[in-house]
Parts: sequence; structure tokens; C-alpha cells
Amino acid sequence: MSIIVTGSLLEKDGKFLLIRENRGKDKGKWWIPAGTVDEGEYVEETAVRETYEESGYNVKLSNIICLYNKVLNGNPIIGIIFKSQIIDGDLKFDKEEISEARWFTPDEIIGMKDSLRSKEALLKSIENYKNNRFISLDYITKVK
Repeated sequence: MSIIVTGSLLEKDGKFLLIRENRGKDKGKWWIPAGTVDEGEYVEETAVRETYEESGYNVKLSNIICLYNKVLNGNPIIGIIFKSQIIDGDLKFDKEEISEARWFTPDEIIGMKDSLRSKEALLKSIENYKNNRFISLDYITKVK
């Protein structure tokens, strides 16, 4: 079964928001606010919804910052990480799902390699952010 995951890379004052997983096989790992696409949902809607659910922030997506794929337990996973801006909201999250949320500098995140979920995708996203490498949202075409 194929899985599509989307999430938001949020930056504020030179730091990026990471959440710490509180359940499942990734318990204790740090990652961005993200989740799987629900039936009938567009990838952009998923990123906005999951970001709100996992951070309390309403966001506007501005660009695609990383596309990644991997195979987990034989299942292909396609991931889309969006560069997102906070519109409003306050940092809050469900403590059953997320144990902690914090802002980290890029150097701090690089030093956390063993504590990161999908570290290659996260580190590539930060590298792309720092080097202004983005893909326009115009490349997403909704086909009906």
C-alpha cells in the first residue's frame, strides 16, 4: 500500500519547529508537523490540517521545499515538505500524540541526527531552505 505524507517546515527567528513523537515506533523521535493524506484530501489540505493539529498554528503554504520517497516495511512512501508561514495561532498540541514541541537552530538539528525521524528529508529541507531552493506550488496541478 502506498502512503503519501505531507508536512510543514516552519521557521521563526532563524529556528525551525520540531515536534517529538509520543507513540508508535517513532516515539521519542523529532520531526516536523506532518501526517498522511486522508481519503478525498489534497496534499496541500493535509499539510495545513496536520500542521494545525500538531502545532496549533494556522499556516499558509508558500513552496515545496523537499520531495522524498522511501520504502518502509515494503510500502512505498512519498513525502512532500512545504515551506510554510504562520498566519496565527499559539503553540499547542495533543500530549497523547506529541510529547514536546520546540524551536531549534539548524546546527542544533544537525547535531540531533540520531534523534530525528526521516533525518535525510529533514536535513535536506533545511539545506534547501538555507540555499533558497524551492519548487513553486504552481507545479501542483489538481486533476478532476
